[in-house]
Amino acid sequence: MKRTKALLILFLILCIITVPFQYVRAYSGEYNKNIKISSDVINPGKGHITVDESQTGDIYYQCVELPENAIATEIGRDYELDTIWEEKDKLQEECDNLKTIQGEAYDTWQKKIEDGATEAEIATAKEAYETAKSNLEKKQEEFNAKETEFYAKIEQENQEMEELIPDFVEDKWIKTEDGSYDCQIDRTTYAGYKLFAIWAKLVDAEGNVSYNASGYEDSFYVKGELPVVDATSITLNKTSLNLEAGSEETLTATIEPTNATYKIAAWASDNDQVAKVKNGKIIAVSEGTTTIRAIAVESDLEATCTVTVTKKAGTPNEDGQDDKNNNDNQGNQDNKDDKGNKGNKGEQKDPTVADTKIPQTGSLLYIAGAAIIALGITGIVAYKKGKHLNFK
Repeated sequence: MKRTKALLILFLILCIITVPFQYVRAYSGEYNKNIKISSDVINPGKGHITVDESQTGDIYYQCVELPENAIATEIGRDYELDTIWEEKDKLQEECDNLKTIQGEAYDTWQKKIEDGATEAEIATAKEAYETAKSNLEKKQEEFNAKETEFYAKIEQENQEMEELIPDFVEDKWIKTEDGSYDCQIDRTTYAGYKLFAIWAKLVDAEGNVSYNASGYEDSFYVKGELPVVDATSITLNKTSLNLEAGSEETLTATIEPTNATYKIAAWASDNDQVAKVKNGKIIAVSEGTTTIRAIAVESDLEATCTVTVTKKAGTPNEDGQDDKNNNDNQGNQDNKDDKGNKGNKGEQKDPTVADTKIPQTGSLLYIAGAAIIALGITGIVAYKKGKHLNFK
């Protein structure tokens, strides 16, 4: 029994010593925003890496290929951006027209006063001006909301694209002489475009390691030399859907021929305030109707699905009563829905800086080690409490 207890204690000590050591090895560096990666617009795959003047050391780089769906994701989000931009331009034009109408109404009102018109005529002119002013203010609010939506969409696209940037591979680093990098990509092995990004590493004189990755804005396309096989058709498994707010449904796009160069469709929603889509997965947001589009990359082909979203059963109306007229009305009385919150853009992310992509091996080792420690502690506690586990 004593030997068992001693072994358990020794096991626990080894776990405590070993786990931090594994954690440190896996996270031997840290994310460093002071490592700046700039790309050559004219020569894709070439560029320069610089660091803050206060930091010195050897600079390394490696080129990483984004997954196949990265291009489709970018095309889908760009389609949505273009749609919002067109709506914003239309609202701007309407604002300009209403501003002109307001100015003319004001001039008419003032002219009535100057000409000594009757009180009734002046009151009518004033009312016309106030109506024009109110119409302009309402339209300006619509424009501001659409502009906010546009920049939020840019933020969303940047985030989605940066999440697709792969982790670096430890044995693929290439040392630079002066911070310049030149990705040698074999274009003879593929057709169409591929999307790439740059990882950079700084190793200082003390051996401290830090990393950064090029953001989505500095990723670059490289076209392959093999012949492209164009898509000839794209279809969806469903052309219409009726969804309840908060529910989800996944569409499947089929692109022909099967050997088409781009096999993954780009997805877009005409109104993501009603329903959002990502990689074919639709999330119903709020009541309304929108069109979900599956777009064949590098073509004019697309397939559509009309999505109608209804209120979630039991959701309170403006009068506080739910759709089923449930007198108990246990719904959310302030009628707030976290999933429908379109708001907080928060701090605008620097588009040239990717999210931290340090490899996750250390996390797994840490979790595994923690589990082992927990088992060790459990064994000791069980031994002390009752010896009913019958350790021998």
